[in-house]
Amino acid sequence: MDNFESLKQFKELLDMGVITQEEFDKKKAELLSAHQAVPVLQQASPSESVPGNSFPAAATPAAGFSKPANKFNRKDNKKNTILIAGIAAGVLILIILLASLIPVKQSKIVGTWDGSWTYEGNSFEKIILFETDSTFTSLTYKNGSASDLDMGTYEIRGKKVILHSSINNGVMTEYKYKRGKLFNNGHGLSKIS
Repeated sequence: MDNFESLKQFKELLDMGVITQEEFDKKKAELLSAHQAVPVLQQASPSESVPGNSFPAAATPAAGFSKPANKFNRKDNKKNTILIAGIAAGVLILIILLASLIPVKQSKIVGTWDGSWTYEGNSFEKIILFETDSTFTSLTYKNGSASDLDMGTYEIRGKKVILHSSINNGVMTEYKYKRGKLFNNGHGLSKIS
């Protein structure tokens, strides 16, 4: 006869009052000690507890076995989190790259731009007027006095605005459009009208 079946029969005898609790506990200990080397789930009624185990009696691992740690799920969750963060970063970079390829509209450039900076103890201010017919007029002030006048045409290439001087022997000056400003050599111009 199986140890579990025997234990079950002794429990029924205890419940009917045929044997005492002490007799049942003694028989239970004998049966369980003989069965502890077998690594299977022990079955007991929900009201019983199995000696030496802290698991619920209804599904108690055999002695010497414990609930396995959930290490794999934690590692998988960490990998998934890293994967999701990597995908999000990739999507963000792709959006930024695509945005940089979208050309500046001429309507954003047309108007008056102004910027000032200091270089080697001198203060400079540059004003550029961009017209709708792709012409420009540029005036540079050095220490408050007009120092350079330039005129010509401009073209838009992606995020760049390129000025072609008609006065200074066709010299080209390149401005990069970024966040509503034009930049050249680290100097920024802001649209004022």
